Amino acid sequence: MISIYSNRYRRWRYWLCGVFCLVGGVALAQTPIDGPGHGAHTIRATLSEAIRLALQNNAKVRAGDHTVAAAEAQLREAFAGGWPIFDYEYNTGPMPRDVSDAVQSFVQGHLSWHQRGKLAIGVPLYAFGKIKLAKALAGQGIAAAGDQQGQESAAVVTKVRQIYYGIQLAGEIGRLLTDAIQKVTTKIAEGESDEVGAAETAPEDAAARPSPIDRLRLRTFRAELQKRLAETRMKQTLAREGLRLQMGLPPGTMVALAQTRLAPVHERLPALAVYQDAVLTHRPEARLIEAGMEAKRLQVALERRKPLPDVGLGGFFELGRTFPAVENVTTTDDFTNPFRFTRAGLGVQVKGRFDPHGQSARVEKLEQEYLKANLERGIAREGLLLEVQEAYLKAKYGVEQLQRARETEKVVRQLVFLTRSNYELGIGEKQEYAESLQLLLLTRSQYYEAVFQYNVAVAELEQKAGLVHAASSD
Repeated sequence: MISIYSNRYRRWRYWLCGVFCLVGGVALAQTPIDGPGHGAHTIRATLSEAIRLALQNNAKVRAGDHTVAAAEAQLREAFAGGWPIFDYEYNTGPMPRDVSDAVQSFVQGHLSWHQRGKLAIGVPLYAFGKIKLAKALAGQGIAAAGDQQGQESAAVVTKVRQIYYGIQLAGEIGRLLTDAIQKVTTKIAEGESDEVGAAETAPEDAAARPSPIDRLRLRTFRAELQKRLAETRMKQTLAREGLRLQMGLPPGTMVALAQTRLAPVHERLPALAVYQDAVLTHRPEARLIEAGMEAKRLQVALERRKPLPDVGLGGFFELGRTFPAVENVTTTDDFTNPFRFTRAGLGVQVKGRFDPHGQSARVEKLEQEYLKANLERGIAREGLLLEVQEAYLKAKYGVEQLQRARETEKVVRQLVFLTRSNYELGIGEKQEYAESLQLLLLTRSQYYEAVFQYNVAVAELEQKAGLVHAASSD
């Protein structure tokens, strides 16, 4: 039976270790998130509740709020029309007191202290559409920031679903291993208790009792199962910690699943066209592509309007004094006296800069960048559709694997029933019945693996199609 165990369970050990690596790797790959305080308590969460907490508390999602706020601040900056702009200036320093002989006065230390202050105000009135284009560009920035946050949120939701399904898978595998260990332990105990009355046992009963060699093999098999159970529990603990990190909960919080049984999310996928239609409308990456194209178009339009002037209302107030007063000054009115004056003014300013050579080159550069972005836009849209098709085919393959696993389990259960009946009737071998039980354990584990792989494939498909929020319900 040792060869039977080693051959039968070699493949089982490989895929189970792969599941361990997947569940543990998902947990270890997360970045720690500081929560609001410490405390040890338990939270029981359904999948939808876990997703809701992750969208509220995950640091990466919350960082997107600041990105959106920064873009909104830039939009407020673009609303410049009608808002006053202030310029202020202050100068002070020594100067010759006698301006008729300035050098001699300065060398002899015959000085005055000069102070000058100026305050100017300008109010933009009209810019021939340039302010409007700047507002539109800032609006595209807000849309792009929101889509980037949506992209991060979709990734977090998919990660939470993957970890949640992984914990459920580890729980199912753990229950299978625990049940197998209990049955093997019971069989070993029955063989040891029967040794005491072996002399009075009938020959047919003695044949049914495990031999000493069989009991040693069962002990070895049980030790292997116990080792795998310990590994499963360790990986499940790490996955729970990874789920806590994704949910943004404080350290010490224990996360318990309100839905412990692993079951397929649904087994009827809509047509591929449904997902392909959704990706160009709902997926953040698709909206980012469109926002980038619109921003390029607005940049071209803004550059073309730059030679047009800016019209505004302006005024100033300027004050200058020297202490003590400067001597021998020939001009004494406020607008020509450079040392002691009080000036003010108000008027309309029309200002612009016309550079036909440089401006035409800049416009052509932006136009070429727009045409390039338009070509890349088509390639990117095709790439998004291809990603959806790939994810859809994986989900369809998951459905097929799920159906195969169910059919295989039905066949193996029939095999277990037949080998057990034959063994009880005395026309079958005990080894055949033992092998069928081992095969049932293997096929049951493969079924749960197929459910996990299918659920993850559906989660990735819904992320690629931009339908993550609709798929977050229980």
